[in-house]
Amino acid sequence: MNNFIIDVETQDKNNLIRRLSRLKDTISCEDGGIYHFDKSYSQVWLETNWDSEKLENWLYNTKNINYVGIVLMK
Repeated sequence: MNNFIIDVETQDKNNLIRRLSRLKDTISCEDGGIYHFDKSYSQVWLETNWDSEKLENWLYNTKNINYVGIVLMK
């Protein structure tokens, strides 16, 4: 099991949470909040069975989701 923070454009946050929540490998997916210094970006907190490579590939290939990057939490 891996925990990630996904930085995403705020306008796409709810769509990303909805899509990730539907995946069978998702354990939990939560709204991590909006960045105070730039409200156009938000965090999504994800707990999943995927590794970072699989998550990056899924995010890259998912249409209408503008994400900045991911951080693997230990």
